[in-house]
Amino acid sequence: MEANKWVILIGVDFYINGNSRQGISFHKLNGCVEDVHQVEELLRTSFEVRDPFIYRLTATSPGGNQNEPQEHPSQWPTYENIVGTFQTVTENAKAEDLVYIHYSGHGARVKTIFHEDLKPGGIDEALVPTNICSGGRYIRDVEIAYLLERMADKGLIVTLVLDCCHSGGANRGPSSLVRGIERVDTTKLESDTSPLASLEELNAAWGNSRAGGGRTVRVENHWLLETRRYTFIAACRANEYAAEHTFDGKVQGLFTRAMIDTLKASCSPSQLTYYELWNFVAIKVREHNKEQNAILGGEADRLFFKSERRELFYVVPITKVVETDEGTEVQMNVGAAQGICEGTGIDVWSSPCFDFEPSERLALLRVVGVEDSTLKAKIAEHYGDPKRPLECGFLARPHVVPQMAVQLVHPEPLSPYQEAVIKAREALNEDKIPLSDHVPNISFRVHVKDGNYVILNSRDQQLRNPIPPLAINSKHAAKKLARRIIHLTKYYNILNLSNAERGTHDKWLTVSLKKKHHSFPLEPKLAKDVPHSTTFLSSKTCETTSGEWLLLKVKNTSGNGLFIAIMDLDRSWAISQIYPYAPGVIYQPLAPDEILYLPLRLNVSDGAVGVVDTIKIFVTTDPTSFRWLEIPELVKVDLDLDKGISRPARGDGIEPTNALEVLQKSMMLPALRKIFLSVYIPTKWDTVACTVIRAKPDI
Repeated sequence: MEANKWVILIGVDFYINGNSRQGISFHKLNGCVEDVHQVEELLRTSFEVRDPFIYRLTATSPGGNQNEPQEHPSQWPTYENIVGTFQTVTENAKAEDLVYIHYSGHGARVKTIFHEDLKPGGIDEALVPTNICSGGRYIRDVEIAYLLERMADKGLIVTLVLDCCHSGGANRGPSSLVRGIERVDTTKLESDTSPLASLEELNAAWGNSRAGGGRTVRVENHWLLETRRYTFIAACRANEYAAEHTFDGKVQGLFTRAMIDTLKASCSPSQLTYYELWNFVAIKVREHNKEQNAILGGEADRLFFKSERRELFYVVPITKVVETDEGTEVQMNVGAAQGICEGTGIDVWSSPCFDFEPSERLALLRVVGVEDSTLKAKIAEHYGDPKRPLECGFLARPHVVPQMAVQLVHPEPLSPYQEAVIKAREALNEDKIPLSDHVPNISFRVHVKDGNYVILNSRDQQLRNPIPPLAINSKHAAKKLARRIIHLTKYYNILNLSNAERGTHDKWLTVSLKKKHHSFPLEPKLAKDVPHSTTFLSSKTCETTSGEWLLLKVKNTSGNGLFIAIMDLDRSWAISQIYPYAPGVIYQPLAPDEILYLPLRLNVSDGAVGVVDTIKIFVTTDPTSFRWLEIPELVKVDLDLDKGISRPARGDGIEPTNALEVLQKSMMLPALRKIFLSVYIPTKWDTVACTVIRAKPDI
């Protein structure tokens, strides 16, 4: 049976005047009702949504001195009507039905009505009904989580879109254009209770929405982002405001308009994943307002308003395209912190793109300017006939030159393995991996022993993690050897990457990794520390046993806002982002004196002892992505070749011309030797590493 598409549209322009909440008032807005009208039109025309599956709750500003919305009270966005609509859809929809919820209006932060165990910070984030100042209730984050969990429990596929502010800090810009208020509402009325469910049921729903699965963690200080049971897109981060602008003579929410324009402009909007949609929308929003950053969480790998999913490729979106007298200039929000230097090549595909085949590339760019987390590039080659102009939101994949010194050691006697040595040399040359017999330049030594290719370090010692045997007579053996060298190189250089000129990282972060005891939090959380206090000592090495829980604590001691991403470099030679975890979420803002508590669990199946994992924290002063540095397990290199997956693109041998470029290039060299740089390097990024050591079991 075909899935039904249910839509809940809530737009609140008018807030009824009243004095039930002393000192609190919400100014009227101008574009919220228009938002939901246009969203409805889009869903009807492009996504085949039909009555009776559309529910509208709107509050249009009345004329004159009237103090009620124009709509009939049964259509007002009050607490009772909004909650009732959620419950009606949940009751009538069947498993696998699709539900789209769009809220445009004020958001607020209010004193919690829940127990301290549920809300230790004492604050609820809330949606604001039209009658909030005349006896109405806020719709609080815990209640929204409960309503969404009930939908997910029934097997509904849910999207929640919020075009509102969620912060007491939402006080920048003209107040008439901001969807939020400056202060936290500390009033607590007798009616401020939740009639939805028992405290136990609300607590369970809140825990489910926050915990997700696996290593999913809370991000952005927003609720609902980390869940894997629905998709969540919001107009701005917690410390920002959601703005309204005038478009074609009509006021709308900037975020909603950007989303509508993106879907209308796409040749196949139903094939966009939420991650791709968010990339486009975030760029459009920032073009109008650099202080507003759209955020994404949950099932970002799902297609927009569909049940299907698609694997996410973490590539870099083009953020700006400028036509100059010298040609097309492209800008992106990645740079030195990701190992990019002037001259780096960048491949470009249109969006959506499903498999990023080289034959589908639109252009090859060449970087002409790089900062810590931004770059500018020019078109080096433009493919296709006719050549398609590049646009904001198109997807790019930077690549750097694989400069890795390898010594191919001839076995004694040579004759039984001569063919294997020749094939290895050809494969290494094909991938432009330099061969050397000069010991100081060597990063890896490759031996042929007992019918296998064996990779050791420059001192003929085992590498830090085990490497599966590679038989010289296996399919694509020599090519697999070269791919393994490239993979290991990336791993080692991300492991060793740091900003040598930044100085001690403790000026920015205090980091501790310890065994988790009973008083530590049971799930990841963010908490504000007392300003300038020292709550824990830095500790970056922890000895543990398989199955034990650890707690990673990261405190921002810089006095300024920072952005972090945490990568796990594990024993399988994989590098993956473990925080923020949710698909499509690329960084976590960390406010001054804010602490991240991240529980981790070590699982070593092969009984290894010694260093088994490195947890690497990337920190920047500007939002940027490190997701595209992720690499799979080493065994996948072999599997890809067996499946005929094409070889990754190569660079063109560009040599570094300054100290920063030396650092970028060093990312592609296994840093088994220390690299010293003597001139200035930008200092707006750094890394911190923690080591997990598995102790020897007691005998």
